[in-house]
Amino acid sequence: MVMEELLVVMDGVGLRDSGIKFLGGIPWGTHICQFYESKEDLIDILVPYFAAGLRNNEFCLWVVSPLLGVEEAWAELKKAVPELEHYREKGQIEILPHNDLYISGGKFDADRVLNGILEKEKTALARGFEGLRATGDSLWLEKNLWKSFVDYEARVNDAIGNHRIIVICTYGLGKCSGNDVVDVIRNHEGTLVRKGQSWLVVEDVLKRKLAERELAIRNEIATVFLQEHGEELYGKVLEIVLRVTDSSVGVFGYIDESGDYVCPSLKGEVWDRCRMQDKKIVFPREQWGGIWGRAMVGKRPLYSNSPFRVPEGHIPIMRALDVPIVYKGEVIGNFLVGNKETDYEERDVKLLQTIADYVAPVLYFRLKSEVEEKERREADRALRESEERYRGIFENSPISLWEVDFSKVKAFIDKMRSSGVEDFRTYFDSEPETLQKCASMVEIINVNRATLELYHAKSKEELLEGLSRIFGEETYEIFKEEIVTLSEGKTMFECESTNRSLTGGKIHVSLRLSVAPGHEKTWSKILVSILDITERKKMENELRRYSEQLEELVEERTRKLRTAERLAVIGETAAMVGHDLRNPLQVIVGSVYLAKQRLKAISSPDLKKQKYELEKILQTIEDQIGYMNKIVSDLEDFAKPVQPQLIETDLKQVISHTLSNIKVPQNIKTHIEIEKEFPVLKVDPIMMKRVFSNLITNAIQAMPNGGKLTIKASKNKETISIDISDTGEGIPEENLTKIFQPLFTTKSKGQGLGLSVCKRLVEAHGGDITVKSMVGKGSTFTIRIPV
Repeated sequence: MVMEELLVVMDGVGLRDSGIKFLGGIPWGTHICQFYESKEDLIDILVPYFAAGLRNNEFCLWVVSPLLGVEEAWAELKKAVPELEHYREKGQIEILPHNDLYISGGKFDADRVLNGILEKEKTALARGFEGLRATGDSLWLEKNLWKSFVDYEARVNDAIGNHRIIVICTYGLGKCSGNDVVDVIRNHEGTLVRKGQSWLVVEDVLKRKLAERELAIRNEIATVFLQEHGEELYGKVLEIVLRVTDSSVGVFGYIDESGDYVCPSLKGEVWDRCRMQDKKIVFPREQWGGIWGRAMVGKRPLYSNSPFRVPEGHIPIMRALDVPIVYKGEVIGNFLVGNKETDYEERDVKLLQTIADYVAPVLYFRLKSEVEEKERREADRALRESEERYRGIFENSPISLWEVDFSKVKAFIDKMRSSGVEDFRTYFDSEPETLQKCASMVEIINVNRATLELYHAKSKEELLEGLSRIFGEETYEIFKEEIVTLSEGKTMFECESTNRSLTGGKIHVSLRLSVAPGHEKTWSKILVSILDITERKKMENELRRYSEQLEELVEERTRKLRTAERLAVIGETAAMVGHDLRNPLQVIVGSVYLAKQRLKAISSPDLKKQKYELEKILQTIEDQIGYMNKIVSDLEDFAKPVQPQLIETDLKQVISHTLSNIKVPQNIKTHIEIEKEFPVLKVDPIMMKRVFSNLITNAIQAMPNGGKLTIKASKNKETISIDISDTGEGIPEENLTKIFQPLFTTKSKGQGLGLSVCKRLVEAHGGDITVKSMVGKGSTFTIRIPV
């Protein structure tokens, strides 16, 4: 691509389409004039001139003649450029009246106007335009300003030769005398005049000869650039430059990609004549010095006709001229010539500047081409080295590696997606033969030695022929998941599977598939690694078997420990049982004695009152007997093995029956909440009544001043939950972890077996019981039993 650009540049460096057919292409720095008699003359020349500038990405500045006017200029240009509004919005063109450019404070200042034009060019280049295309007009001039304007035109002619500027100056013939016409022609490189219905270009013969000479120089240099491809190019171009500037020594150098100044032309005779000890052709920027360094840093030509002070051994330099080669505002090289027999003059500067301007784009593309070629060679080398490293790693890896091509599968997936398929998993489930078709599209590009060893294959050919023996039926399911994963935009897939070796052995493998970077859109390179995990699977199975045996041993040991613990607890409680049973018995004995005494003392008038007292005493006896019965029941439940008799049970009936056997004080409100369509439970109803009885009794005892007792039952997917809540005193936090332990109690009487018995009965159903409590707020016991 760079070479194509270079050839385009060589075909016409600096030549810009003027838009004027009879004028053709003109180089940057062109300064021509037009004599006109009517606004139609202006329209004939300037409209196509600016239309070409807009389309060639040039910034356009049209300073209109009072004869035409700004609005009419816009209208006429739009006829030739229908898309003119686009260029206006882009800020690529300005159309101004003459006083906006030439007059400031009522005065014409040549320096201000010229500097303004040069600043316009600088801004245009900074904004990405190729250069500046402009016009000026003189119809507004008063006779007393003519000389100043002629001097200004001469300065413009000298100044823009080194810039990317083209100017057409328009002069109304009605205001020009014969002498004026001579002045105008002298300050321009060409003059456009109408002859009848045609336009002609009137040229200065001397200027034409100079232009022809410049063209010959350009052609000679162009031939060198086209024919030479090494560093010899710089020497041959320098020979041309030395010849046309009448110089005997010189340098043609360039700035390389690192910013250093390189002088490949410093070879041959000049190099041999130089006797300096530290001769070199590469100069880092910090070593730039002398006239050539100042010229390149300042981006402007410099010359001196006085002898130079040079290091010992250096060729004597009596006079020198340096012109930096600038492309789009950046210095990319220079021409340095010296030792002309006569002094260097401005015309030498202009000639060498013209050559530098011509060479600039050609040199730029040459350097760009060389850099890109170097980068390409380095990239090719890096790619080869990378491929070699990859192949070495691939072939020598101890893990089975496969390089496969899924590009045909990708094309098929894209086709199916465009036809409306979105869920490929469902699609392949319903079209298994299509999945098999996709599998046949996969191409195995390469496998490594570890793959042959893993599957006991003697060669890659034997492996590929035996794939049907290696991969079983489940492989299609894995392949489906691979395709689905890739179709979702993911680039990696992992799974475990089972393969067979070619000798029939079973192999457990861990498979990992990943799309190689840069192949995500085509799937043309996919890497598959297969790790043999057969030994790991054996160890996992052994570990699982040992774990199961250990769990059985732990369960057996736990059962024995629990039995021993219960026996120990019973032993501990045996000493208390006599005392705890003796107290209620004493109460019973006393109560019975009082009953007898009162019965003896009953007389007929007092019968009714005594009967009431007797009933109270008998009720006390009844309560104490119930308490004794609970103690005995807890001991029995805790001591004997628990084997629930599971039958279908209505939870609501169990709760209702339990509550009917418990005396709930009137200052305690009871609320039962069971979900609709609550399932029938398979539990031991007798055991569950014991659990509910203990928990409800504890809740009532926790609310001596009254409160609310709530029983809620709910179900989720795997368990049913029963909450028994009170609004009583609550349980201190330090006791929450202890309340289910045997013999732990905070009551003044009791053995502390009730909650441990509840826990044992619930766990016998495969469930658990937990508690949440806040002191002063109440407690909630939650029973969870699997469905």
